[in-house]
Amino acid sequence: MNRNIFIYVAEVVLSLVIVCGLFWAAFFVTPVVHVKKVERFPFERRDAFYSAASLDEKGQSICVVGSYGKIIRTDDGGVTWEIQDTPVRTHLQAIVAWDQQSMLAIGDKDTVLITVDAGQVWNKVEVPAYPYGEQLLSATIDPDTHRAWVVGSMGTVLASDDRGNTWHMTHPETDVSWNDVTVAPDSSVWVVGEFGKVKSSRDNGETWDLIAVPTEASLNAIDFSDDTHGAIVGLSGTILVTADGGQNWQLAESGAETHLYGLLWDGSSYHAVGDAGMILSSDAQGVEWSVNKIAPQNFGWYTGITRVGRSYFISGAGAGVYSAGNWTPFEPGRRDYKDGSNNDG
Repeated sequence: MNRNIFIYVAEVVLSLVIVCGLFWAAFFVTPVVHVKKVERFPFERRDAFYSAASLDEKGQSICVVGSYGKIIRTDDGGVTWEIQDTPVRTHLQAIVAWDQQSMLAIGDKDTVLITVDAGQVWNKVEVPAYPYGEQLLSATIDPDTHRAWVVGSMGTVLASDDRGNTWHMTHPETDVSWNDVTVAPDSSVWVVGEFGKVKSSRDNGETWDLIAVPTEASLNAIDFSDDTHGAIVGLSGTILVTADGGQNWQLAESGAETHLYGLLWDGSSYHAVGDAGMILSSDAQGVEWSVNKIAPQNFGWYTGITRVGRSYFISGAGAGVYSAGNWTPFEPGRRDYKDGSNNDG
């Protein structure tokens, strides 16, 4: 009997000790949670990169923009990359540069960013905007006047003459997204967009002429090889070419039916990229195009192609360097690519 009473008393005392300990811990002990810091890498699996700017002739300095406000830069030909801080988390669609220090990046939600110190600090600039015209899609810089041009949804065409600090609208509001803008060698400005729309201005955006083209497919990119020859690419493998400075455009056959998003004249050849890992090439006339794969098992989509030294930086669903028919992708989760042969400058 005494033994049972002892056990009962011991159980009551132990329960009280446990309860008191729990109350003490609840009121006087501060929990410490150890959370492992998530390491960011220049290239990650969720990344998309929409545009790149080559900042020197040898292709050593490259700046790339992409999803969620990400900007990365290399100054050693892609061996190492640095993630730059930006004040936004919106997708950045394009980047262009006046020089190695001064650059312009644009993107969704009327985002315009400029830097004057090689990207150590990116500042957001307010720009005029049309209602519902919140997406800025492409940018270019006039090599002669240094005027910057930006285009986007709802007919947006913006221009800046002070390296992106202030902007003015040069095109009336319209329910068309302009997907690309370029300045031709004769200083005319060209925009291309949805529903086969093409316009040009020969007075710095004061007036715009609608150009007739033989397609209603959405057009995504335009470039010129000289004063008379130019090319446009778009959805469903659409390619348009001109031999009279853009007065008349004709369809060019390539055999490709995939959507084409990016176009580059590199001084000797045209190159176009798009869906299914396709890359198309042509001479200055743009009439005949060769169709190849970036790599045999590459079926990704790509929006940008930029000349870097003797190679090409291709961006979209990931990024990589295309050189002499060989594709070297930048792999997610790495900080340096010393063994990747990406430096072809």
